[in-house]
Amino acid sequence: MDFDKLDTELLKRKNKIIHQIWFGIIPNKTEAAKALKSLQKYHNSWKNKNPTWLHVIWDFDQCRALVKKYYPQHLELYDGYKYHIQRCDVVRYFMLHRYGGLYADMDYYCNRDWDTVTAKYTDTLYLVETPNKLYNDIHISNSLMYSKSGHKFWSKLFIELELRKRTPLYYSRHLTIMFTTGPGI
Repeated sequence: MDFDKLDTELLKRKNKIIHQIWFGIIPNKTEAAKALKSLQKYHNSWKNKNPTWLHVIWDFDQCRALVKKYYPQHLELYDGYKYHIQRCDVVRYFMLHRYGGLYADMDYYCNRDWDTVTAKYTDTLYLVETPNKLYNDIHISNSLMYSKSGHKFWSKLFIELELRKRTPLYYSRHLTIMFTTGPGI
């Protein structure tokens, strides 16, 4: 779908959107296509349980178009990331800021409809807590998030992204991702 048409449709949905991301290029197009097929039951669970919500799987070009058009001040940051997963991480924050709705990783299964969830839990922002067994602590995950559009949390996070765009040279790939765009941010 043309990005401008997608943008118009998403703005009409008023936070009733399920966003997912699939670049379709990692590690290569053939392997990505196989992986997507293996995730079909998860993908279908979101669509089947939430027929009143618009379900969007964002591709590489749509994600970049969103950043370029509505967050141009962060385009250099977005394009400068070393790993595609960093772009996948960061663009979900821009999606939720602009359109609101729910972001779910492609390997998440939906157990109940989100109309029921949002009726019971009426706050404007929800992030998933995940236990950390090493430190007996709670961490925030970016794998499942709900937000009303324009929530101020995202604007503050955008500042943090810019401040933490560089990591020490000795950081591994995993630590670089975690602390620049992932849950460590």
